[in-house]
Amino acid sequence: GITSTLILLFFTSSVTRLDIMLMYHQQVDTTLLYCQFYAFRYDVSVSPAG
Repeated sequence: GITSTLILLFFTSSVTRLDIMLMYHQQVDTTLLYCQFYAFRYDVSVSPAG
């Protein structure tokens, strides 16, 4: 259904964001990295799949 599709798309986009964060880890300011990390965790915690 549409709900499961949206959850799958959200999960895929979240993993992609995590990959981007890891890829730029050495180039991003530490504070910004922490902000992105906690924002990512918050997104996962409020998602229907979480």
